[in-house]
Amino acid sequence: MKAVHEDVKRELIEVLRGLDLRETKKLHVVCTPSFYLDHFVQVDDLNAFCDQLLTKYKAGGGNIPGFVQNVLSGGGAVNTAVALSCLGLSSHFIGRTSEFGHDVLKFFARNSGMDVSHAKTDGKLGQTLAIEIGERKINVMLNDVGSNYDFTFDSLRDSDLELIESSQLVSVHDWGTNVVGGTDLAARTFEYAKQYNVKTYFDSADPSPRTNELPELFERVIANKNLDMLSMNQNELGQHVGEVSIERAIAFKRRVTPRIDYHTPSFAASMDDNVTFFPAYDVELHRSTGAGDAWNAGNIFGELLGLTPAFRLCLANAVAGYYVSSKRAVHPTVDDLIAFVKAQQLRALPSEV
Repeated sequence: MKAVHEDVKRELIEVLRGLDLRETKKLHVVCTPSFYLDHFVQVDDLNAFCDQLLTKYKAGGGNIPGFVQNVLSGGGAVNTAVALSCLGLSSHFIGRTSEFGHDVLKFFARNSGMDVSHAKTDGKLGQTLAIEIGERKINVMLNDVGSNYDFTFDSLRDSDLELIESSQLVSVHDWGTNVVGGTDLAARTFEYAKQYNVKTYFDSADPSPRTNELPELFERVIANKNLDMLSMNQNELGQHVGEVSIERAIAFKRRVTPRIDYHTPSFAASMDDNVTFFPAYDVELHRSTGAGDAWNAGNIFGELLGLTPAFRLCLANAVAGYYVSSKRAVHPTVDDLIAFVKAQQLRALPSEV
């Protein structure tokens, strides 16, 4: 099996080398509705960090120096759109933020070329404090969701709908924090998109704060014929099936119409009429927050290129692997991906797959 995966890697490099970037620029993807200003704090030892916090709290406050920090754009929609633009596609963000948030968004979009002209500026900036802990970079996020809280289908303007009509794919992200509008936005956006033969893609992000609403989400979005692709990680799958296993994931797929694209730190799987597995790349981890968004971008890119499941998963794993191993938190270009796939080794597939 390892030899087969290595063959896929080599052939994927040739596919990427053969891309005409003038043609990939004609592929338009709309991502909605989530944008956050993310502030990252790196914590090496959780217990020591908690002791420091408690000491400073008991002392009435104070400074704790020595923590590596960074500020980046965040939100599944924006992160995916940025990554897609870096890969050479035309990506567009639709959402709501404040005027300051729009200026921040334009700053982070300037190098990638992501279109932010459809971002509304009459709302509140969403912000996240992401604490990444230990060698595994386990992330605990503290959110002020801002206007990500209530973005609905009715928030879309005529120009937004026209953009969706003319795109090749529309993706809806971060249902977990879109408390008022999430289900409505996804269900009605996908219904609208399918009238124009636009492909549809959904990633709920962490749904655990809204578990009581999962039955409605399942009925109106996940099991609906208007959804083509459902992206899930282990946590998201677990909210629907309980204890996570490949067998339970496949059983869940039998209950729904869309293809399920499932990603973990060690492998990814695409579940449709058949199930395809592909191992992750063996890289040094510098971050975990945003890994799923980078993976989504690679998966969408592979979908629009018409790649077979194995090649698409190899590509998605490479985009994610490049991002999580980047010290500067940057997304890859196609040339970056070619060098990455050529140089990096694959993990072994877990025994359960």
